[in-house]
Amino acid sequence: MERIGIGWLVYELTGKAVMVGLVEFLRYLPFFVFPLIGGVIADRVDRKKLLGATFVAFILNASWLVWLVRTQQLQTWHIMLYAILAGTIVSFNHPARNTLLPNLVPKEKLLNAISLDSATVAGVRVIVAPLAGMLIARVGVDSVLGLRGVGCAVALFWLWQLNAPATPVKARGESFWKNMKEGFRYTYETKPIFQLTLLSLVPLFLIQPYLAMLPVFTKDVLKGGPEILGYLNGASGAGSLLSLLLLASLGDYKGKGKLFFAAFGSGGIGLAALALFPWVPASIFLVGCLGFSSNVFTALRTTLLQGNVPDAVRGRVLSLREIVMGFQPMGNLMGGAIADASTTSLALAIMGIAGIAASVASFLGLPAVRKME
Repeated sequence: MERIGIGWLVYELTGKAVMVGLVEFLRYLPFFVFPLIGGVIADRVDRKKLLGATFVAFILNASWLVWLVRTQQLQTWHIMLYAILAGTIVSFNHPARNTLLPNLVPKEKLLNAISLDSATVAGVRVIVAPLAGMLIARVGVDSVLGLRGVGCAVALFWLWQLNAPATPVKARGESFWKNMKEGFRYTYETKPIFQLTLLSLVPLFLIQPYLAMLPVFTKDVLKGGPEILGYLNGASGAGSLLSLLLLASLGDYKGKGKLFFAAFGSGGIGLAALALFPWVPASIFLVGCLGFSSNVFTALRTTLLQGNVPDAVRGRVLSLREIVMGFQPMGNLMGGAIADASTTSLALAIMGIAGIAASVASFLGLPAVRKME
């Protein structure tokens, strides 16, 4: 909901697709530095308290932006600053969250747990994405941003009900920098983990930018408003929910690595098809398919990483994945630049075709990842 509001607000203020991509880039810019720090901290301190502190920071960050919108003092640079702060908070939130979950369930149930956790987020998105569009159109974007803070407050309350296991003490006996070096060394020396971490880069450039481009696609290609944008985001959430419920029902099945690559390739196919069929019902269906494939890819990537990395270094290894995530806005910027220079549909088509080619090449060239379970 918050990202829908930010994307629409930026495009209304500037009228430039590249600015929507720039704000997304700034949101991910802190990922190049702070996840390393967040990962080391997650392996050294109480992870539950660290996660709670990030929720408080999210609430404060949303509050000052809402005030600027309501007092009509908002400028583009304010949104840029908000995006940087949001990315910094996420850099500490994700390592804390991702290191907690594998300790709450046995490994054979990890995919189920990750799928259900993600399905909860996707299920909420099915409801709130159309709601966000209606709220923006009828109340104002400040209502959407305000609900972000309310949601974090609810999450904070639920977190304190959780009986979380203690953080392993091994990292505390060594220096901060030695902890960081150990995380790098483990990732580099463990071939499947290293390859899987690097492979996560490709869809971030070629597939995932479609979400950031939806405001532009809605306005320029579909000739729609915030309500259509809400339906598209809702369809993405519905596809995500369906895929994750399916994964959760499958249990601890074999062939996770192969399915991981299949999800990668189908995302490219869906993106190319979206460019070819600029019709609202077709677009809603195809965005739903993209949500399906993208979340199968993400859930399997997370499961393969979390299930194969020891708890003592899990925060640091998973923090490297967050650094990789920092490259996603470069794809957003690339897509926005192509859209401004030509058409939005052409930008989506180029990324989709490149995604298909990359999925086939990586499937054939990375047998260690293909065989992961």
